[in-house]
Amino acid sequence: MIALIARRAAASLAILVLVTFLVFLVVYFSPGDPVAIMLGRDASGETADQIRRDLGLDRPFLVQYGAWLWGLLGGHFGTSITMHVLVLDILVPAYVNTFILALASLVIALTVGVLLGVLSGLRAGGWFDRLAAAISEGLAATPVFWLGIMLIWLVSKQLRWLPSSGMYNLRGSHSLADLFAHLVLPAFSAAVLAIAIIMRLTRASVIDALNADYARMFASAGMSTPRLLFTQIARNILAPIVSIGGLQFGTLFGGVIFVETVFAWPGLSAQLYNAITAHDIPVIQTGVLMIAATFIVINLIVDLALVWLNPRARA
Repeated sequence: MIALIARRAAASLAILVLVTFLVFLVVYFSPGDPVAIMLGRDASGETADQIRRDLGLDRPFLVQYGAWLWGLLGGHFGTSITMHVLVLDILVPAYVNTFILALASLVIALTVGVLLGVLSGLRAGGWFDRLAAAISEGLAATPVFWLGIMLIWLVSKQLRWLPSSGMYNLRGSHSLADLFAHLVLPAFSAAVLAIAIIMRLTRASVIDALNADYARMFASAGMSTPRLLFTQIARNILAPIVSIGGLQFGTLFGGVIFVETVFAWPGLSAQLYNAITAHDIPVIQTGVLMIAATFIVINLIVDLALVWLNPRARA
């Protein structure tokens, strides 16, 4: 098990290094001049050249990449070109906010998706199965930004049950209750597609488990369906649920940009949008690297969890 963890960790580290190169490559060859954006059109050429030298932008590509990678290894992620503050001071709070939103969306998606999938699988072909399938199709086809706007109009504007934007009330105490109230609508909006995917996978897994020989043997011996579900089937459908859950968390983390925009959630999307507009290279590189590193770490955790859940793999 320790050797397996070491191999997976080494592979993840290699992928992360490759990601750093690709991120730097894309940003390096992207159009736009950060110095020109900083100084405006009226700046002299001498001033622009001096700033490029100070920022190291006049050096060759590999030299710039090597300096940036060496800084990452030393924990130095650079300074924002436009805001003149450390990149981590800008992105870490935004990262935490995005992580909270993605995690809440995953909890909603797993809870609703697994529940509907299990009930549909137990009643395959019945009216509830057909209704859940229709709900799943509707959720999968619903644009996230449109759903967010509709929820704001109905729940916030018409019913006045929940706040429509932000993370806390401006005059509030920043309590957990305040955070939860602001979190419900964006988290549900981001979770709709994941609910549909998880529900379909869970339904298929339950149907396959019910048709397996061991399930039929226990059913013929008189074991009730609820007991069969919780004592036998649950262990067999847990692995695919863990796998799809990890994949959906990575997708949610990188894909909540529309939700953060609609609900004015102070996450990574706003910071990256501003950085891309201003061609703020250190912020763009670090922000994209944070998202990629999150994907890699989540996949590593899921792989190890699947090995732990499978006794034959552990052996």
